[in-house]
Amino acid sequence: MNSKSIIMKKLLFYIAFFSLAIPNAIAQWSSGTDIPERIRAGQTIGYSNGDDGYLFMVSGRNQAGIITPITQRYQLSTDTWTNVAPPPTQLLGGATAILKDTIYVIGGLLTTPGNAIKKVRKYNIATDTWTDATDFPRTIVDARAVSYQDSLIYVVGGYQHKTYLYNSTYNRWREATPMLAPGSSISWGGFAIHGNKLVYMCGSDNFLSNNYWDTVRVGTIDPTDRSIITWEEKAPFPGQTRTFFEAQTWRDGVIMTGGSTDNTFDTFSDETYFYNPNTDIWRQLPPKPTAWLTGNSGSVFIGNTSKLICASGFQTDYLFETEIFSQEGSLSTNDYSANECGIENFKILNDSIEKIHFCIIEDGNVAVIIIDNSGRIVSKYESIVKVAGNYTIPLEGLNIANGTYFCTVSQNGNSKTKKMLVYN
Repeated sequence: MNSKSIIMKKLLFYIAFFSLAIPNAIAQWSSGTDIPERIRAGQTIGYSNGDDGYLFMVSGRNQAGIITPITQRYQLSTDTWTNVAPPPTQLLGGATAILKDTIYVIGGLLTTPGNAIKKVRKYNIATDTWTDATDFPRTIVDARAVSYQDSLIYVVGGYQHKTYLYNSTYNRWREATPMLAPGSSISWGGFAIHGNKLVYMCGSDNFLSNNYWDTVRVGTIDPTDRSIITWEEKAPFPGQTRTFFEAQTWRDGVIMTGGSTDNTFDTFSDETYFYNPNTDIWRQLPPKPTAWLTGNSGSVFIGNTSKLICASGFQTDYLFETEIFSQEGSLSTNDYSANECGIENFKILNDSIEKIHFCIIEDGNVAVIIIDNSGRIVSKYESIVKVAGNYTIPLEGLNIANGTYFCTVSQNGNSKTKKMLVYN
């Protein structure tokens, strides 16, 4: 039997089980051991090491309302929490990034109310020790940071418009292309990186302000001068969350979860979304089991699996849960660009993982119908798809007779039919 026959036989099987094959089926949430000391707004980062992953949570506010000088570490392989070397001082609202085996915590507050600091602390994972790096150029709190390559850190937000760049080789800060116009400010949004693209989503101009946005800004880093960034406004965030974002780097883009829908501590969210900055396409993922705001999360990468570790945080009270979102393989394989998206552009693919792939631009009932050359329906399935985005159906074997078949994918009056041949 040749490859075309195998592909077609696989196709019919998975159309019959279409509802089990939408993107959410390749990713799932699970629970880990509860955190020993509940924390909100901790300085948190994920760390990957071979076949294992870790979440480090530095300081933050505990249930007693105290900013506590503690470092808690969660290990995936053993599902355990342990305390490692505490930071030199308690801290709240610092920006966090990781370069190789060193965690950087930038700025923040020592007390609330209190004044922001310039101090940059470094934690060496291998030696379990803290040291200082060069101070940040200004006092800053509630900023966001990401690492790039092996030696660079970008910092944005913190109630200001500028972008700052740190080079660990020279232990030096400098300004990069600003994300916003002078006089503007932003904070409480999500910040992550994919490849050479910085992604900042939503945010507000101040703490508990009535101004909050769905705006998404993507900055492309220049390959020769890393301080030059081309910032562009992209497709807005499709969910309801606006501030107190948890956004992390994901295998094929960025992932976000939770936060506030109105920039207050009175609302919380279970939203989980994936964004691919190369195609400018958002995709909703299974919601976080426990809604939260001012949470703590970090992403790790183990082989072909991406994991988002979410721990503690706040809802109507301090949370104790450790919840882990796992996704094997790629969410972005064969993503469509924004102008290609549409049910009529579905594809039948023959690569290392044979599949049918299509993109929808609106919610609605999707129907997949297979008919033979005489017009007889061989297989038909309908499924309510509630979220626009890319959908991939992996193909599994099914024995059908040789012949000519036609596959039609339709939604909301739009459809496309493609001819397929099956023969031994």
